[in-house]
Amino acid sequence: MDFNELVEKIAEKVLERISESENNALYSKSSMETVQNNFLKIEKRVITEQDIKKAQEQHVNLICITEKTIITDLARECAEQKNISFKIC
Repeated sequence: MDFNELVEKIAEKVLERISESENNALYSKSSMETVQNNFLKIEKRVITEQDIKKAQEQHVNLICITEKTIITDLARECAEQKNISFKIC
């Protein structure tokens, strides 16, 4: 593992911890809206792989995000594998 890969792994872990600490409520009313017609609006600052997996459990195929939302690389890969796309709303 080279230096850049190490930095990326550390950054990924930091972003995941930031996401987890945001009110420590992944699916609270303040951080996520209800699912309607396979559409989910997420108002969190950081979206992780865990968020994508939970969205898939609810049969979501489109996640609406803000312009400032950060999507981790793992979350992006997971969404691609599960045919979940993102849209800025």
